[in-house]
Amino acid sequence: MTAVWDAALAAPPWPHPPVWVHGDLHPGNLLLAAGQVSAVLGFGGLGVGDPACDALIARPLPPCARATFRAVSGLDDDIWTRGRGYALNTGLSAYTAYAATNPRVAASTRHQITETLANFQRA
Repeated sequence: MTAVWDAALAAPPWPHPPVWVHGDLHPGNLLLAAGQVSAVLGFGGLGVGDPACDALIARPLPPCARATFRAVSGLDDDIWTRGRGYALNTGLSAYTAYAATNPRVAASTRHQITETLANFQRA
């Protein structure tokens, strides 16, 4: 975990003007219809900033889907690295908040943390 966090902090910051970000883009904030994303919910974190925060949506995906997401999205190495830090941060925060009260959210965030760390190991 420390290595993931240190890498995210060491990555160069977003060098462009801030862009619109959702701020809390995880599977629980997506609605699917017929296997397609039909809506995005939960805009409490909406703002402008570094698009890396929305790259966290890739972490819970299976490895092959994560690779496709990265290729299609065109995210560079710096965004991907900072996004990994966001994924770890939000996963740990949510797990801590929900581990004792919401097993479904705890399992989802545990998966996010595990995949974030495993992906880093393979990188």
